[in-house]
Amino acid sequence: MSYLAFARKYRPGDFSEVIGQENIVKRLRESIVSGRIHHAFLFSGPRGVGKTSLARILAKALNCLKFDKPTSAPCLECVSCKEIQQGSSLDVIEIDGASNRGIDEIRQLRENVKFAPSYTRFKVYIIDEVHQITQDAFNALLKTLEEPPAHVKFIFATTNPNKVPVTILSRCQRFNFGLLTEERIIEKLKLISKSENITVDEEILKYVAKASLGSVRDAESIFDQIAPLIIEGMNLKETIDILGQVPEHQIISFAGALLSLKPKESLEIINRIVEEGYDLNNFLTSVIECVRNIILAKLGQRLLSQITELPPKICETILKLSESADMSYLLRIIDVFLEAKRNSKFLNSLRIPFEVAVIKLTYKKEEEKQALPYKEIENDKASSETVQTRKEFGFQHKTASLNLENVSKFVDSLKTGFRHKPKEAHIKKEDVGEDKEFSIEEVESIWQDVLEEISKKKMSVATYLNEAQLLGVEGRIIHVGFPKNLAFHKESLDHTEYKQFVEEILMRKLNRKLGVSYSLIDKIKETPKKSSSQETITKIVNAFDGEVLT
Repeated sequence: MSYLAFARKYRPGDFSEVIGQENIVKRLRESIVSGRIHHAFLFSGPRGVGKTSLARILAKALNCLKFDKPTSAPCLECVSCKEIQQGSSLDVIEIDGASNRGIDEIRQLRENVKFAPSYTRFKVYIIDEVHQITQDAFNALLKTLEEPPAHVKFIFATTNPNKVPVTILSRCQRFNFGLLTEERIIEKLKLISKSENITVDEEILKYVAKASLGSVRDAESIFDQIAPLIIEGMNLKETIDILGQVPEHQIISFAGALLSLKPKESLEIINRIVEEGYDLNNFLTSVIECVRNIILAKLGQRLLSQITELPPKICETILKLSESADMSYLLRIIDVFLEAKRNSKFLNSLRIPFEVAVIKLTYKKEEEKQALPYKEIENDKASSETVQTRKEFGFQHKTASLNLENVSKFVDSLKTGFRHKPKEAHIKKEDVGEDKEFSIEEVESIWQDVLEEISKKKMSVATYLNEAQLLGVEGRIIHVGFPKNLAFHKESLDHTEYKQFVEEILMRKLNRKLGVSYSLIDKIKETPKKSSSQETITKIVNAFDGEVLT
């Protein structure tokens, strides 16, 4: 006897063998017992969840010859039941909607439905992937579906019910199939392994169930493929490698590194995943799912156990991670990673968007980031001006690191065509004319001028300050605030050189000795902007060192 694949060999034969679709089975059985059997059924749902199998079981229930009417428990022994199981019944016609989608095939079907069944009660038409039938073919089927002969039943199966015309849907009794839980799939795999005398570690079955993504047919096919290797003694790690599944501990470690704001460790894990040959897209999806589980745990342990099917060990780790995790940060992780998935379509690569997303999420000033070493151009003709500019911006010979401050300075330099300019002499505080206090109103009156001057020399600094708010003046210190979500701006401007640069311009404008202090605040207050005429008057008064008389 030829070998029969697990997916065919262990296909459910009656209602009692169907797993994961108990509500649908119950409704079908009740309709058969009550005698209220619809003339057309629509089974919709993902692939591999039992739509066609249940259609065959329903056909057996309608045509079982052991009983004088339809039964909810077909015998599986009569000629009709056996032929339906084998796919050879003359009265149960299975049609592939993908290859029989035209109007000619449907016209032929319309002619055939007129003839009575050969020896059973009903002529049953099972049309798989019915959504692929053309619009003209649906129109041709509509009349027959509206007023079918009493001896005809239609069972449509589809993975995409949205493509089925409403006129067809409205004439069918609809049943929506769902994906199976990992627990139910593992139950089925255990039955198969017992029947086949295969000794298998339950952890392997868990990874098979996970790889199937809720499709029992896919799980059976995967188990069928690895069964010979399991018999030969394949261990869990080898199974995981074959299935392309990332080990749970890698996913948990990555989530922990994200929550601890450890970019180096996070990037090392990504690199290890790639080097070990795992699918990076599967890994990112698993990470998003892990973060989602941490969110559920934060909302409550009971909710986590209700919605997910995590092993006790993993569940315990998830709960521990959730204790110190910030909900807004968790939601941001999911948003940023989903954005990385979208961006990967443009680059045809996930690794770069994934790594950039990690850096976005974990950047922290306290940890000095080491960028890729700059390799000195070996071309002897490289201009000395360019080399000088590199050195000025921190691109030192061969092994120097490129820090955040150098990046910003380098970007500013691009405004001037990447040409080196001699630095302006620094204004020392002792050289400024006056040493007396001043008010916030005086700072506000020249603030826009300060921003304009800064933008001409260092655009990045001006961009950051545009997001800030003047908070007040204390002694000779100007306090400037940034919202908490712009901590990056605040940290950038706290660099000594940038701070001095801003202070020098402010001292020149106010002719005062002063300092600037940056801080994070909860929210920027909206302040009414001065009209253009008010701004003009202010500039004139400042230019002539005058005052407005009232």
